[in-house]
Amino acid sequence: MAVHNPFSARPDGPTPSPDNDRQPVRVEPPWQTLVLVCTKCKGARRGPDAREIRKGLKQRAGKHKQLRVLEVDCLSVCPDDAITVCISKTSGASAVHIVHSHDELNGLAALL
Repeated sequence: MAVHNPFSARPDGPTPSPDNDRQPVRVEPPWQTLVLVCTKCKGARRGPDAREIRKGLKQRAGKHKQLRVLEVDCLSVCPDDAITVCISKTSGASAVHIVHSHDELNGLAALL
């Protein structure tokens, strides 16, 4: 007796297809460093905001640096009077940094 699958279009179950056995495919990204910048850090009013950090890092890193900067909702660090930035490299190294002022962008860019 076949068991009815409510998610199937057919009462006897889904038709097997090669797609059911698919595995994720690892690809090499076009960048070497990924930077996540929190857009929810409210205490950063005296310092740079997410867009300023994005623009500043891209300018300081140079045109040929393989860098991707993404603005994300929340990194759950939530510092007072600062903004959270996570730098992750394709080599596997990653670190979370707290940025208090525009002056710290040069030091952050040096870590790229």
